[in-house]
Amino acid sequence: MQDDKVLVVSYRLLALRQYQDYSNNDDYGYGDYNYATWADCSLRSWLNDDFLNAAFSEQEAQAINLTSVKTPEIDRAITVYDSNEIYEKIPIHMQGSKDTEDMVFCLSVEEAETYFCWDAIRIANMTVTEQDYDYAVQTVKAIGESPENWGFIFGGYNLNETAPAMWWLRNGTYVNPYGGIWIGSRSGDGEIPRGWPCGVRPAMWLQLDAEMPK
Repeated sequence: MQDDKVLVVSYRLLALRQYQDYSNNDDYGYGDYNYATWADCSLRSWLNDDFLNAAFSEQEAQAINLTSVKTPEIDRAITVYDSNEIYEKIPIHMQGSKDTEDMVFCLSVEEAETYFCWDAIRIANMTVTEQDYDYAVQTVKAIGESPENWGFIFGGYNLNETAPAMWWLRNGTYVNPYGGIWIGSRSGDGEIPRGWPCGVRPAMWLQLDAEMPK
């Protein structure tokens, strides 16, 4: 909470989306288009257009602050888990982005660690709808992979099943050009190609004194 506004983050994962759209079948979805930072990515555009318009009425949207979103480069260790025991920490230099002005955004690595102060409370469930699943299947097929591989590798995305799943943060990495950061799944945190589907947990700053519809 800051003065007259409060940060709101969805309790559940609300959609499956790519961090960045791909334009062709290019080696596992790792093409140059996956270098996109938060400022340029298709996920940011989707959140502030399609999602915003579908999730909120015009009056409700007036309560959402246009926020200056800063994504600095940072160093961090990715944590990997095995049966809830930490067994590896991998130091990574996180990619930043130029500043943006957004109504809806994904959390950064630093924000996720600040607002969710231990790993267990970062875990979020998702119930995969038929619409989301169809989107994911088509996305995976377009990069030359099978939906079975996507489900096996990344987990938690079975149709109509409610389970903990990975969710996007807005940082990327330099370990691989395609690396986008996910966090909060049952298997720890790490990176996933930006062209692959992953859960979305929208965040926004709400104006406390805004007049809401009755």
